[in-house]
Formats: sequence, structure tokens, C-alpha cells
Amino acid sequence: MLLLSELTHLFFSAIAAIVVWVVSNKKIKFKQALLLAVMAGFFIDLDHLFDYYLVYGTSFSLNDFITGKHFLLSDKMHIPFHGWEHVVILAIVILIIKSEKVKIMLGVIMLSLFFHLGVDLITNKGLTFKSYSLISRIKNNFKIERLVTKEHYLKHREERESYIFGPESN
Repeated sequence: MLLLSELTHLFFSAIAAIVVWVVSNKKIKFKQALLLAVMAGFFIDLDHLFDYYLVYGTSFSLNDFITGKHFLLSDKMHIPFHGWEHVVILAIVILIIKSEKVKIMLGVIMLSLFFHLGVDLITNKGLTFKSYSLISRIKNNFKIERLVTKEHYLKHREERESYIFGPESN
């Protein structure tokens, strides 16, 4: 599942690079656009390490990280790079700055982030638009219960209790 998710992000990062490259009349090298898009499309997920660190500190288990056990234990969702607000801020910066090349480069990053969040919103069942809003997460003290659908939270709570107390707790 993780591999499919990452391949989907790679695909849409490439689409972001192509779109901006074509719309900008090829004023940026395609390889540069692709590199920026892929970096933005993948580096956004580094914020999962932040959530992991809040639970486990410097101790690391690839299996626990990949399975998202840190979300079960903390019952919170920080993921600071996953926010529609970053897309809006980049759009504002693009409108303000003068350099055409920098505008194009930021446009690639912005579109790649937008596609990444869109893919996450579609593929992560039970998460909503506000799940990917940094302001909403702060306002709700990062509590998963307030950021996802009721059905998703009930499933999350069941998995959490089973993980913490063992399968017989259900």
C-alpha cells in the first residue's frame, strides 16, 4: 500500500512539473521542474517523522513508522508540512515576487504540494479537508478525534485500544 501511495505521489509530481513547464512556455528546464516537483511531492512526507519523534524520541523502528503506530499511541496528528495553508502562502508569494524564474519554481512546488494533499485527501479514507489544515489541527489541539470522520475515529480508537491493551480489550 505504501509503495502504491508513493508511486501515485511520484506520478502527480511529474504531472505538476509538466503542467508548470508547459504553462511557463518552457522558461525552466524540464529536469529542474521535475526535480523540484518530486522533492516537494516527497519531502512533504518527512513531517511524519515529526509525529513519530514526539512519541518515540530518537528510538526508531521502520515497521512502527510505516504502520503509523505513533498516531495510535499519541491520538494526535501534527504533520506540519501537510497543510493547504502552505499552498496558499506560496500562491501569495508568487503574486508578490518579481523574478519570473522564481515564480515558476515556486509554482512547481506549489502545484506538487497541492497534488500531494489532494491525493492524500482522496486515498486516506476518513480524513477530511480540515485534516489537512494546519490551522484546523492547531485549533483542535491536533486531536485525531476532531479532525477525521466519526467512522474513521471509531476504527482508530478500536485499533488504538487493541494495540495498547491487547486484542482481548475489544
